[in-house]
Order: sequence, then structure tokens, then C-alpha cells
Amino acid sequence: MKSVFAGVGFGLMATAASAYAQTPASDVAGAGVHVSETIYEPGYYARYSPRSALDMVQQTPGFTITEGDAEKRGLGQGGANVLINSQRISSKATNAEDALGRISADRVVRIEIVDGARLNIPGLSGYVVNVITRGGAMTGRWEWAPEFREGRKPRLERGKLFVSGDLLGWNYTASLSSDQYGDFYAGTEYALDENADLFDVRVEDDENWNTRRQTSLDLSNESPAGWVTNIHVLASSDDKRQREFSDRTGITLPDRFRVFQKMDDGDKIEVGGDIEFGLGPGRLKLIGLHQSLTNGLYESATTDFLGVRPMTGSHVITAKESGESILRGEYSLQVDNTDWQASLEGAFNFLDSAGELSTISNGNYVVVPLDGNTSRVEERRAEATLVHGRPLTDHLSMQASLGAEYSELSQTGANGLVREFVRPKGFLALSYNSSAQWDATFRVARSVGQLNFAYFITTVGLNSDQSQTTIGNPNIVPEQSWDTELIVNSKMAWSGPVKLRLFYRAIEDPNDKILVSRVVNPNGSIDILESDGNLDSAVDYGIELSGTYSLASVLPGAKIDWLYLLSEQRVEDPVVPNMTRMLNQNDFSKIDVKFRQDIPGSSWAWGMDFFLSRTTGLWRLDQRIHRLSRPGNLDAFIQNKDIFGLDVNLRVMNLLDEEDNISRLVWNGTRADNLELQENRFRYSGRAIRLTVSGSF
Repeated sequence: MKSVFAGVGFGLMATAASAYAQTPASDVAGAGVHVSETIYEPGYYARYSPRSALDMVQQTPGFTITEGDAEKRGLGQGGANVLINSQRISSKATNAEDALGRISADRVVRIEIVDGARLNIPGLSGYVVNVITRGGAMTGRWEWAPEFREGRKPRLERGKLFVSGDLLGWNYTASLSSDQYGDFYAGTEYALDENADLFDVRVEDDENWNTRRQTSLDLSNESPAGWVTNIHVLASSDDKRQREFSDRTGITLPDRFRVFQKMDDGDKIEVGGDIEFGLGPGRLKLIGLHQSLTNGLYESATTDFLGVRPMTGSHVITAKESGESILRGEYSLQVDNTDWQASLEGAFNFLDSAGELSTISNGNYVVVPLDGNTSRVEERRAEATLVHGRPLTDHLSMQASLGAEYSELSQTGANGLVREFVRPKGFLALSYNSSAQWDATFRVARSVGQLNFAYFITTVGLNSDQSQTTIGNPNIVPEQSWDTELIVNSKMAWSGPVKLRLFYRAIEDPNDKILVSRVVNPNGSIDILESDGNLDSAVDYGIELSGTYSLASVLPGAKIDWLYLLSEQRVEDPVVPNMTRMLNQNDFSKIDVKFRQDIPGSSWAWGMDFFLSRTTGLWRLDQRIHRLSRPGNLDAFIQNKDIFGLDVNLRVMNLLDEEDNISRLVWNGTRADNLELQENRFRYSGRAIRLTVSGSF
């Protein structure tokens, strides 16, 4: 831990010693923006030869894209810290990076860095990037990025195509993309018994091979009368494959060969749009969105004892269909230099799931009853909010929201139940701008989380030596929390932009694993059943530092973007008395450093990226799984921005041959009982090369 803090200290000292010339701030009127902004003209990004708005935003000093939560309740307020033409991204299937990646760089008029708390857009705080674009004749962009990893099949189906322009007064962008991604790990796992004696050695090879194909169409229009219309259509398909081979040599067990396979195919469609127009003294914005998703999941695990014993195994087949429909209205107006917005939102969500578990008996698969696996879950929700923003002094502004939501949760099937809830929501944000040197934003919010409907349905996971059954829980409720955040941005020219973020979440009813039943068998073994449920409370707090500083004084055209995160979580363990632990699968430490030099007077650039994160792992009632990757992931790239008009980037990945180590502890019963076994896994993924070629037409 000392070394981590030392690294942060070094980063801050280096920042203080660097020289970075920040673009002067100015006031820009129009497009709904009425605050002091830092503006970057397209010429600022010329040395990077950007192809898209995403390329430009990623090179904006001191700014890091923060995505909105795709699983949040409805559309709500806030979202990603990215605006396009002063409008937030209303799609839930498209994140900010995807939306920016569809905008050609030649269509960007300017990029504004604004104080979100001073905008008439509820929920935004801290720095927000506002990308102002223009229309024009049809243009296109394409990209092909094949990837080659040692010992694996090449990923060749990795490309994107974008076409944009104006037609009959409408600005359009059409896109077609295909991406192949996944993890590849191979290594050895050692299994020890309750006395820490080795009883099994497993040579394993694990491969995830995922392909996503997607097409989209975005349309926008602004009429002379001030009507602003946006339409969005997206369709995508996912083809996910995983297989794990485990060649096992037992000290006390016969040799055997275990195969785990998983196939998950899904199709998604999203249709959405919004229209905004003047009405009375203000403006009314109507937003609609519908998305549907179908999934077919097959999971199997078999163990071949090579003729010594009969083969054992199981498979699970699950079919799911889910959807979300949202209608939202927002009425905004300005009165005496103050902003008001009233909004009303209605949403309908559902999940249909049906599944079947089978195990091998006498050489044949036999269906095993699995109560609670076939069910339908629905939620109907209505939300009303009132937002008010106003300047309090010349340097201090305020934005406050007060609202409430009503929801009805219903479930059919074995665990059928109907419940109703009314919950308050809202926030208060204060933004202080003392001078051109620094500013600060303080925000406190009452939030309601979105339940994963899969928690209502019984599921079985087979990727372990014992089937992991999670019983559906019809009584689970969403998390609620008080979220507090302080953001301080430094603008001092001698240090470059530096952002400090402090956060604290007090969580009520956190979703976690709870005990359903515990049975002690005559032979001393203990059988338990667990489900997803609610604990009493939890806290999550931490610090995040990020910034950009120039190395131009020692290395012309060079800079470093950096980020450091350190957090802590505390929740009372549901099975071990007087024990507190971290939350499940949260990042509690992260280091992200990106070095880049664009060599002056040439088309060449090169750089290196380093990333290291630590997660809290997974806590089940009967086991603890902790994953540790070290020493971190280091990539290096070299780029030429003009090879016969093409941009060519060669990236070498995982130069440090990062380890992927997993420790798994399994207890006989719950973690309050005796330890039964321990597995220590050591795997490597190997190095890879990615060649990215892109062009325009």
C-alpha cells in the first residue's frame, strides 16, 4: 500500500513540475449553453490526426469519459459526462464512446468543457464535454483491426464502417461493426484438502471467444421553428463461446479429463427518439425508448475418468426474453436567471425465463427438477421530479431535485408475488468557481438502484467442481443509497489539469448472497442453499485522482494521462459472526497511465499504456474466490497517420506477460464451518499484436 501512495505522490509532484498551456476559457452563447467554458477548436487536435470525435475527446487534457450506468432505472437524470450538441445521450444500448466514435472528426465544430452543475440538465456535475457538430455532404470512415495472439486463432472479424451526411434536412449517421473479443488463459491449478495437503494437479486451458455484430442509424433535425428531433435505431447480435479443458492428475483420485462449455447467443433491438419544441414560456422534450433482448444459454460440464469410472456431468439449457419500454417528458423554462424543469417518466420492464437442468445417469442425461427456474418478472414504474437551478453568488451555483417513484413488482410461476413501493429520490449539487485556477462541485443524492430480474429466478452455474445453485428470491428489493461526492478541478497552468474526486455511499438493502437452508447430513457433510437477497447496510468510499501533464519541455509533443483510484467497502458478513468484509466484485484499486508522443514535424507517434486493477473478488456463502492479476498490463504502440492517406497503428499487448491467479476456498457448509479444500490457479494469457488500419472516403 505504501508503494501505491508513493506512486500517487510521484505523479502529483511530476504534475506540479510540468508545464501545460491550457486553452483560454471564454463564454459561448447559443445551443443552450450559458456558462463559462474551456473551448478546444479542431486545430488543437490536428497533431493527433483524429478520425472521429472520440479520438478528439480522448486527447482532451484532464478529461476522462465516465459512462452512464446501462442498468440504471429508466432514463432518469444525469448519465454519461458527454453531451452532443448540448443534448445528453438517451440511448441505453449505446454508450458515450460508441456515440462519439460515430461522429467524423471533420464534422466537429468545437469541443467545450463545461461545468455540469451550471447546465440546465438535471443530474450532471463536474466537468462535462459538449461536442458541437455540423452537417455536410456524405462522408465515410472505415476501420479494420485484426488481432493475433500466440497459440490462438487470429481475430479477423474486427471492423467498423460509418457513413454520415445530410438528406432532406436530416443529419444521418449509419454504422456497421463487428468485434471479436475475449480472454485466453492457460496454466496449472493445485487443489489442497482441509489439511493443506496436495491431492490434485490440473493443467488447464480456458478460452472465451465472443463476437458482436451491430448496425445502427441515427437521425437528427432542427427545424427553423426550433423543433429538435432525434431518432435512433440499433440492432445487434452476440455470439459468446467459452470452453475450458482441465487435464487432472490426482494424488488420491484417478486421472480424468474435465470439459466445461458455455454458449450464449443473444439478439438486441433498440428503437428510441426524442423531440423538443417551444411550449408557452418554456420548452417541452418528449423521449421514448424501447429495447428487447432474447438469449439462449447452454452450459455443460463433464468429467471423463478415462474408463476407470463412468462419466459424470450436467448441462443447463435456459431461454430468456427481456424488454424495457420508457416514455419520459421534460418541461424546462428559465425565470429571472433561474432554471426549472418538471419531468414525468413511466417504464415497463419484464423478464421471461425458462430452463432445464439435466445430469448424466447410467450414461444418459436425466432431467432434474429445478423449482423456480421458469418464471416471468414484471415491473411497472412511474417517476415524477422537479429540478431547480440558480446562481447563489457570482461564484456559487446550485441545482436541486426533489422527486418520488412508484413501482409495482410482480412475478408468476412457483414464487408468484406482487409488491408495491413508493420511494423518495432527489439530489442537491453546489458548484463553486473561485477563479480561472480551480473549481469544485459538491453533490449529495438519494438514489434507487435497478434490480437484476435474474435474482428472482433459480439458476445453476456449472463452472466449478460442484454445481452452484442460487435459489430465486421473490422478496428481494432494490438497493437505496445516499451518494455523496466532492470533485475539485485544478486549472493552474503550471500544473496542468488535475481532478480530485472524493466519494461516499451509504447503502441500504445491499444486494448480496443470503442463506436459505442448511442441512447437516449423517456423514457430517453439510448441504446449503443460497439466494440473492438483501443485507442491512453497507458503505463504499474512496478517492480518485486523474490528470494530464505535458512533457513538452523535455520531450516535444509528449504527454502523460494518468488515473489512480483507491476505495474501501464495508458490509457485515451474513454467515460469519462479527465479521465485516468488502462488497462483491468491486474495483478497490486502479492505476491507469497512458504515455504518448506525437513527433513534431512528422506523421509518427508512439506510446505506452499501463493498467493495473485490484478487485474485491467474490464472496458466496460456502466459498471465497479472489482473483489477482500482476504485475499489470503493459501495451506499446507505434502509429503513422499518413501511409497513402491511411492511419496505421501497430500495438503490442501484454508485454509483461501478466499473470492471472485465482485462489478459491471452499467450506463444508458455510464459511462459518470447516474449510474443505483450497484451489490455487496460475494462468497466463500470452502476448498479442493488433494492427489497426483506418481511412476516410
